[in-house]
Amino acid sequence: QSLSSRGLALDLRALGGVLGVTDDSIEVEGGVTWEAVVRASVPHGVMPPVLPLNLAISVGGLLSVGGVGSSAHHHGLVVANVDALTLVTADGEAVECNATRNERLFAAALGGLGRVGVIARAKLRLVSAPTSIKTLHLGFSTAGALLSAVERLRRDACLHLEGFCWAGHRGVETRAEGRRPFTRWSYA
Repeated sequence: QSLSSRGLALDLRALGGVLGVTDDSIEVEGGVTWEAVVRASVPHGVMPPVLPLNLAISVGGLLSVGGVGSSAHHHGLVVANVDALTLVTADGEAVECNATRNERLFAAALGGLGRVGVIARAKLRLVSAPTSIKTLHLGFSTAGALLSAVERLRRDACLHLEGFCWAGHRGVETRAEGRRPFTRWSYA
């Protein structure tokens, strides 16, 4: 993790509760993990429309930075699926905010890097959880082929997409200046 020279890291694990689940939302404290959100919502047949790849991070922390997930191409960033917040401002005041109440504070808090306050509670939207999934792992030799496939799959109503690349050691080559290892990029 990175932290600015004047930044703070807060441990909000004490605010780690799930406060309630309905058919279309879940209310949680800011220190709860995304894993706990999934464990609380899926038994009700619902889940957040966008989840981060790392479910061990906190809801408040992720909402402070935006939140990209494998279904963001359908539902937007995680912050686009938040209905309300309780924000603790620098003067210690707990402020309720949403798109119509204290809306400027609400907008500034979501993706705001914690600059306007600490997210103590959040009300997150939920959608129907699938009962089964089909997973495909596709490999490509070029970045262009990967991006072309991602565009095609996105249009074909693929619910979740993840893409990645890595450099792998492939051997040693001999050149005039001597032997050196070489790598090849792979894409999936």
